[in-house]
Amino acid sequence: MPFSTPQIWPNPLGDGYRPEAHPVSGGAPCSDYDLLREQLLEPNSISRVVLAFESGGYLSTLPNPYLATEVARAANDWSIDTWLSRDDDRLHGALVVATQQPLEAAKEIRRVGGHPKICEVILVGTGLGKPFGHPVYEPIHEAAAEMGLPIAIHAFGEVSPGANVAPQAGGMPSYYFEIQSQSHQTLASHLVSLIAHGVFERYPSLKLLLVEAGVSWVPGLLWKMDDQYKSVRVEVPWMKRWPSEVFLEHVRLTTQPLETSAGSEKLVAVLDAYGAADVLCFSSDYPHWDTDERDHVARTLPRSWHERVFHDNAAKLYGWA
Repeated sequence: MPFSTPQIWPNPLGDGYRPEAHPVSGGAPCSDYDLLREQLLEPNSISRVVLAFESGGYLSTLPNPYLATEVARAANDWSIDTWLSRDDDRLHGALVVATQQPLEAAKEIRRVGGHPKICEVILVGTGLGKPFGHPVYEPIHEAAAEMGLPIAIHAFGEVSPGANVAPQAGGMPSYYFEIQSQSHQTLASHLVSLIAHGVFERYPSLKLLLVEAGVSWVPGLLWKMDDQYKSVRVEVPWMKRWPSEVFLEHVRLTTQPLETSAGSEKLVAVLDAYGAADVLCFSSDYPHWDTDERDHVARTLPRSWHERVFHDNAAKLYGWA
């Protein structure tokens, strides 16, 4: 559940969770292990699952940076004690950091990043009002690379009171509809920033996972970056490769939510334009209301992609045998 106040734009359909994900005995959705196993792990034949925090708990919106750092530390300890210590080899987890204090965030990555079931560093919202490629976040990049952990950036970190930036480039929206329709904007900004600042040149082993912002917006952005690289790469001399090449080597996307309104054939054509078969990693977004079940994703994507999307891409990203 969120660590800070709820987002400004609430889901008009309710609390945003599947009704059946609420434990009968009470508690937050997805807080009951047996229910998680019954509704997610078993029906989807999950061999490993990454437990991430609810939009990172909107941790970046806490105005007190010291409090945010301590909350992150406590949340990671709780996750390890409550979930990752269970006798279930399927359970793995993200560690969350407070981006308000990058040096302290780096310490936290080194403190718990060596745990055998911690598999990624999750960033949600910019605590300093700058995109994540900016040099101020260099301690986080360095620590993640050192610990061999990919960085995951989750959408929607800017939708709670206290966020340092507007959730969309044009300013503050009015509706949940706008938030959902343009959720990719902040992740696109972070992606371009990481590539433009040469983060992957300095840390060639570092990987990036973009979480919960859709998948169809990528090719246009890659084409635009490559086009600009031809014209103005003198400004960024540390960039030695085409941005699209950097993307394919270092970046992965979660499948949820798949934009299926245009039909699967059109969606697959868009995805094929940037080699998505080697980029996408299946995600359910359980226990949210718009969960994507395994069979839904399998019906949408070509069968020849299944082994990579449902297994291989994530296994390579996390270094799982």
